[in-house]
Amino acid sequence: MLRPVAGGAAGIDVLEQLASVFADAGDPKRLSDAVSGLRSLAPAAESTAYFAAVLAVVTSRPNEATGIIADLRNRGGARARDFTVEATAFLAMGRRDQARQSYEAALAAAPRDVSSYENLAAFEAESGNDRTAASLFAEALILDPASPVARAGLEAALRRLR
Repeated sequence: MLRPVAGGAAGIDVLEQLASVFADAGDPKRLSDAVSGLRSLAPAAESTAYFAAVLAVVTSRPNEATGIIADLRNRGGARARDFTVEATAFLAMGRRDQARQSYEAALAAAPRDVSSYENLAAFEAESGNDRTAASLFAEALILDPASPVARAGLEAALRRLR
């Protein structure tokens, strides 16, 4: 269990950092503790909703994750990362058309974010849409010419198109 942290912005920042580490580490128990802390300090914050949705996805509750992001979207506070976790949840439920819409919403929300292009491009490649994937990976490389994900994805998509 997490020890109590200071309230206010400092406490929220600490919990956000911890939640990010626990999510990256695949530690749902400690992620759950961090989300509980965020819910008590900042129940309406975007970060609280985001990490709650991530927790729902990693604990096999994708329907809950899409509901959390839908609520955030309805409040007008959704960011690209929220749409990306929503897409992941839709994929877990086999709802590919809605996943595509979420990846597209992430790209629209952050058109200068390389990962938004890479995520949608990977989805398109997995869906067999190599021409679209190649175009998106190329766009990602314009934004970040050193991106290994975009470079490898573009090369793979072009190979499949030959």
